[in-house]
Amino acid sequence: MLRQREYENFFMILRRKEKQARSVQLIKMALVEQSLNLNTRYQWRHLTVLDHNQVRDFIWKYYSELNPLRRMLGLHKSEKVMVIDDDRVAAKLREGVCTGVIEKRSGKLAAVALDSISSGSEEAFRLKCVSKSSQYPPNFYKMLGMFDIVRRCSPRFLKNEKLYQLSMFAIHPDYNGLGLATKLTLKGEENATVTGCKYVVVISTSAYMEKVFNKLEYTKFAEINYADYLNRCGGDMERIVPPHLKMTSFYKQVA
Repeated sequence: MLRQREYENFFMILRRKEKQARSVQLIKMALVEQSLNLNTRYQWRHLTVLDHNQVRDFIWKYYSELNPLRRMLGLHKSEKVMVIDDDRVAAKLREGVCTGVIEKRSGKLAAVALDSISSGSEEAFRLKCVSKSSQYPPNFYKMLGMFDIVRRCSPRFLKNEKLYQLSMFAIHPDYNGLGLATKLTLKGEENATVTGCKYVVVISTSAYMEKVFNKLEYTKFAEINYADYLNRCGGDMERIVPPHLKMTSFYKQVA
């Protein structure tokens, strides 16, 4: 009799835990669905090469000039780096997985994410559209050095995987605080599954974006402290502005 009661209590606890787990899963699914469905004020826009000029200008203004790492290295106003960004925008738009958020009433571009697909971590964490023979500002090579560290630190199982890379998030200041970065990240994960990518990878140079990836349960695999890095390579320590103190790299399995 006692043993039977113990079995009943065991299975009752087990059913209760299963019910709680299902509830948590349903809540997560609801949050994802809510995040992917923009409200009546905004809509998704698949960006193509026809949007190049508009997207390039948007990236220059709200990504290149505001990016914490670029500002720290004094690259946010560099014309040579802007030429690189122009080439990167064109290359990413040709891949066909870039997403924009449009305000319906005004038709105004509120946010973009210029994602891409790579054949492995060696390609994903290498800054494309950079000619080795060209002359760039000295600090540009310091930024490239950070990408090299990330590439060397990437997990081995990502080396030959088809990867979906989130990159170049840009949000118009008028639309900050609305959760668009989270929505763009979730949209990227959806695109990754559609395009047959098992993993999503991203490099974050912003403390705000790092919070987004932590919230969405990304796994961190590399972290570069700006002060330590600049101290080793002779950078200007005074340019470091909190809370943006490090570059972080993440991955997440989505399939």
